[in-house]
Amino acid sequence: MPGERPISSLVLAELYDSGNASFIDLLLRRKSNLKPYVGLIEKWKKDKRAWARRLKLDFVLRRDLGPEARLIFKRLFKQAWADRDHELMGACMVASDCMLRRKRVKQYRYVNRQVEFTETLKLPQRRPRLFSGSTTHYLRRRAWRYFRRLGFSAPDQYVPAVAEALVRYTDNDMRMGENLLDNWALMHACFGKSPAIVFNARHTNLSTESGLSQLSAAPMFERLWAKPESMPALLDVLLRAQCRPVRIWAIQLLRRLHESSLARIDGAMLLKLIDHTDADVAAFAADLLGNAQTVSSFPMTTWMDLLATRSPTVVAVIVEAFRKHVSFDRLTNAQAIELTTRIAVPVARLGLEVLGGKTLRSDTDLHALAKLAGAQCSAVAAEIARFALSRLNVPRVYDLAEIIAFFDSRILTMRQGAFVALTGQTPADTDPAFWARLFESPYDDVRIEFVAGLKARGDLPGASAHNLALLWQRVLLNIHRGGRAKLSALRQISDRITAQPQTASTLLPVLAVAIRSVRAPEARHGLAAVISAVEAIPSLADSVRQYLPELQLDLAGAAR
Repeated sequence: MPGERPISSLVLAELYDSGNASFIDLLLRRKSNLKPYVGLIEKWKKDKRAWARRLKLDFVLRRDLGPEARLIFKRLFKQAWADRDHELMGACMVASDCMLRRKRVKQYRYVNRQVEFTETLKLPQRRPRLFSGSTTHYLRRRAWRYFRRLGFSAPDQYVPAVAEALVRYTDNDMRMGENLLDNWALMHACFGKSPAIVFNARHTNLSTESGLSQLSAAPMFERLWAKPESMPALLDVLLRAQCRPVRIWAIQLLRRLHESSLARIDGAMLLKLIDHTDADVAAFAADLLGNAQTVSSFPMTTWMDLLATRSPTVVAVIVEAFRKHVSFDRLTNAQAIELTTRIAVPVARLGLEVLGGKTLRSDTDLHALAKLAGAQCSAVAAEIARFALSRLNVPRVYDLAEIIAFFDSRILTMRQGAFVALTGQTPADTDPAFWARLFESPYDDVRIEFVAGLKARGDLPGASAHNLALLWQRVLLNIHRGGRAKLSALRQISDRITAQPQTASTLLPVLAVAIRSVRAPEARHGLAAVISAVEAIPSLADSVRQYLPELQLDLAGAAR
């Protein structure tokens, strides 16, 4: 470009010799002729050092190359062909496949006074970014020719070389169905024998009676993919492929060509497949798990890892296979507790079922159940709390810190289940320290359970006037919940003041809060509670006037 300052070839050579990859960016910043730097490019293309090879692969696979990169790309392409560098030729194959993308074009015509239209695929009018259309077609054909010849001349090298190339395609390269058809080499390698595909001199098209949904794996050199030693390469493609069509192709080919070998798949590979982020791969692995002949011999550590899968769609299948092939006696108490605390519902239920079938006699085994307070599955949390507390909240085993953890759980259903398990005359139910700890709970549902317990029992161990005042204040000041819990609290305050007049100085401010509430029902019930207390103990009138100066009381204790 005019006014562009030339880049010194000595600077570029120094950057290259020092292993600095920025020399490529400096080259590409030069938008004009690169012939002055041919010597450096020639040196780089023949360099077999690891960093130089990595830089070649990164360069070829760049999607932002412009016309200034033509000279470099061509020389790297020819050098890879001459060196029989399968990896670099695979990268060139992927890059040339992605250079051309057709667009859907609607063509309209009048037939019998009606408008009909058909959709066809055509290249856009603008010139491709790197090469002309003719040159790009040539490069795509030549890249596939390299691998086709490899299939005949070195069949043992064909599958690993093509597999390494297939994992380089990305989902961005195949955003639309027609983008899949535009990958000339990929279509030949994966679907070259499919009757649904028609190849012409430049493009891949569907046959007139076929659609993409009917496309199934039919690769060139299928006999090579069918060899037993090709199965690891297909599994590697399945794990590393960056686009869904290639993964689906690998699954289809594995099912069709390696069904008997898949039945003997090892646990480590199965674990990698099940833990894959693609739901299709995880579902395929789940099917393998159900039919694998080696499942029963998997070590327990493998099963624990399988049950920790991140895919919610296959966890139920894994649990079912576990029930079918694994004896519960193989699980230790610690492993059963770990399963019970996991977040997946089927896994948590499985762990609880295993624990229910074990005989827990020693103190160590029983106290280990305290870890169940950390359970993460809200759907099973109530059952877990009832199971654990039925064994922990008993004489000789009772430990306050272990029990209180279930009531402090962040899961609502865990706290609800814990209250259900809190039966009368158990150590926690009669322990003042336990109730004193619960008074400090930050959860509103715990406070409501307190109010319900006071209504049923009249008093609780450790329920001092100060603690009760704080409890009732929090219940009455809750703006998100109201109703019966608040009205019960007001009645309990009135009854406590009547029964224990010495608590009036502590509890009357709570009633004042209720009377000044913006909710009319609470104000009315608070006023009724004050009047009831004054009528029962007339000496409380002075205290009432202190906390409610706006409330006028006559000598009979009536308010107006």
